[in-house]
Amino acid sequence: PAVPDTEGEFELTVTAKPYNILECDSSQTLSYNQKTVQSIFTMDVKARQIVTLTFYGNNASLASLYSSYTIGSEYLNVDFINDIDGQTTVEVKAPTTGQLNISVTDYAFRLHTFRLDVSCS
Repeated sequence: PAVPDTEGEFELTVTAKPYNILECDSSQTLSYNQKTVQSIFTMDVKARQIVTLTFYGNNASLASLYSSYTIGSEYLNVDFINDIDGQTTVEVKAPTTGQLNISVTDYAFRLHTFRLDVSCS
């Protein structure tokens, strides 16, 4: 039993946190602090499409970002982005049509804000 000394039917409701949707030629603000350390994005891509992600930071040299990119269960790319002060660009080429999942994790555990620009070709 889920709870000792209980019987009967139980109902469990699970609510998934929605992903942030990215689109080509768009911008997002990424904000991190001690409680928010990961941003998860998704976007629809076509086979052989190149997605360019540009991270812009200002005086954020204490930041250490880890980003990973998947379509389904296939890992496409993993990047360690250190000392963002100015801009850092990452390109991901989609091998198939599908949903590109982008996970960006900040390991600095301090308040950081970045702008993320997305373009596609």
